[in-house]
Amino acid sequence: MTLWDIAVDVKDYLMYSMTDYSQCLSGRGNGWRYSERNNNSGDVDNSVNQWPVLALLEAQKLWDIESNPVAKQTQFVWVLYSQHDSAGSCGYNSPSSYLNVAKTAACLIALEWVEGQVDPVAWANSKALAEGYLNTRYPDTTPSSW
Repeated sequence: MTLWDIAVDVKDYLMYSMTDYSQCLSGRGNGWRYSERNNNSGDVDNSVNQWPVLALLEAQKLWDIESNPVAKQTQFVWVLYSQHDSAGSCGYNSPSSYLNVAKTAACLIALEWVEGQVDPVAWANSKALAEGYLNTRYPDTTPSSW
C-alpha cells in the first residue's frame, strides 16, 4: 500500500463521515461534526468542519485526489448558511453563534476546497465577505470561546 492509496482511503472515509444531507435542518448543507455521520444534532460545526476539509483540499492539491462534487456543493450550502450576511464572519453552527476569526478562517478553507464546483459569483461574494471580516479583525487578541 502506497501513501497515495492511504490518502484515497482517507478521502473515502471523510466522504462517508459527512453528516447525512437528508438529516441537515432546512437544507443547511453538509459537513462534519464531532463523530462520523453525526446526524443527531442535524447540523455542522465550523470548529470541526475545517479539519476534514483541509485534509481533502491537500489530497486534491498534492495528488489530484478529487472528492465527490455533490459533497463540495453541499459544503458550500453550509458555508453560505453559517456565514453572517453583513459581517462576513462564520459562526459555530449558525450565522450568529460564536462569531470569530478562527471560524471565519475555517470557512475560507472550505471555500478553497469547493472552488470550481459551485456558483462562481456566490463563491466570490462569500470569499470577499470573509476576507473583509478577517482584514478588519486580525490580529484579534480578544479572548473568545469556541
